[in-house]
Amino acid sequence: MPYQLDPELAAVVSSVPTVDLSDLPATRLQMKQMFADLAGEVDTSGVAVHEKFVPGPVGAPDVRLLVYLPERRALPSLLFDVHGGAFVVGDADIGHSANIELARDLGVAVVSVDYRLAPEAPFPAGLEDCYAALTWCVKNSDDLGIDPTRVVIHGASAGGGLCAALALLARGRGGPAIAFQFLAIPELDDRLDTPSMRRFIDTPHLNRSNTELSWDYYLGPGVRGTEGVSIHAAPARATDLTGLPPAYISAMEFDPLRDEAIAYAQALLAADVPVELHLFPGTFHGSAAIRHAAVRRRAPGEARPGRARALGDEPSGGAGGAGHPRFFAWAVAEPARRRAGCDDQRVITERVRILTLGVQVAPTGGGGPAAVADVPGGAFGDRRPALAVAVGGGGVCRPDPGHRGLRGGAARHRGHGDRPIRECG
Repeated sequence: MPYQLDPELAAVVSSVPTVDLSDLPATRLQMKQMFADLAGEVDTSGVAVHEKFVPGPVGAPDVRLLVYLPERRALPSLLFDVHGGAFVVGDADIGHSANIELARDLGVAVVSVDYRLAPEAPFPAGLEDCYAALTWCVKNSDDLGIDPTRVVIHGASAGGGLCAALALLARGRGGPAIAFQFLAIPELDDRLDTPSMRRFIDTPHLNRSNTELSWDYYLGPGVRGTEGVSIHAAPARATDLTGLPPAYISAMEFDPLRDEAIAYAQALLAADVPVELHLFPGTFHGSAAIRHAAVRRRAPGEARPGRARALGDEPSGGAGGAGHPRFFAWAVAEPARRRAGCDDQRVITERVRILTLGVQVAPTGGGGPAAVADVPGGAFGDRRPALAVAVGGGGVCRPDPGHRGLRGGAARHRGHGDRPIRECG
């Protein structure tokens, strides 16, 4: 099926490695080499790196950790990183270069956990390894130089799913305290029944067949989609998300996991959990490997302010931050509830700040109409938003098919007639 990929991604998508999870030994070697090539020569200046083995779950082996301690410590926070890889591929080393940059850039301790992989160690082994490692970090907070109340869990893909599960597990067990959950393109739902999962059967890098294999390896053959799958295996199954930490969630437009990420953000919102949701246009699962693409470079830039806020360092601006000139900002005055008459799948309430193709919706405490900030023309390029955003008037802003940027007001607001988006509210 043809996909409207970002032009820079489309030009090189044929070079993206094909992943075949049916041949795990070959795929593990392939992915290890790919991550090594992407990292290149790693500059460790300013960061001390330690390998530690800490007690694992009862009856299980010790858990290997990579600990990154910056020489310039800006904050006593901990970023606890859980690598991705469909629950079956990867190790703590694949994020080595990125974790050095995070520790050095943010001035915080970073710990990466080398959890056991399926199918050799199916659920709950990997999750319990993550929990044991997190518990160790908190118990040894003095040695790490961290404040145990300022822990951010951080993961992408299966790592994002494990972080969501870790937040649920920690809530159920009464700790450790987690201040924030950073869930990039998370793998959350074993039922595989969202529109994006049904549609994207041949997308680059990750497609439906690989996702099916991922869950079969993780849960065991014949288990996915059946009754009784634990919420700690598939967090999308959780019906009570109250009391969970605030979240950052990202999704890629042509990723089978896209809709479960968006749905989880909405479920958190319904439980009154603050969420920041980013949807990147024209992208696919794994497009982060194409480093020269502008849309790829946006992802870490827009994630940084969220990480900084979560770690306790409120940024004053910068790429992706509030007030950045390329964002079109509404101050959403809608109370933290859904208004009758809105399309439930498209409603974003007062508790969320959602950036969609550079659109920022920021909460306010008042009850007035949506306020609109200025934005340079062409901020959206030639693509229209893939996700609609609800504003204060109770309807949903949707782009016109002919939308070609922000100035000119082609986007319309359903529920207030066919007025330009600038007049919504």
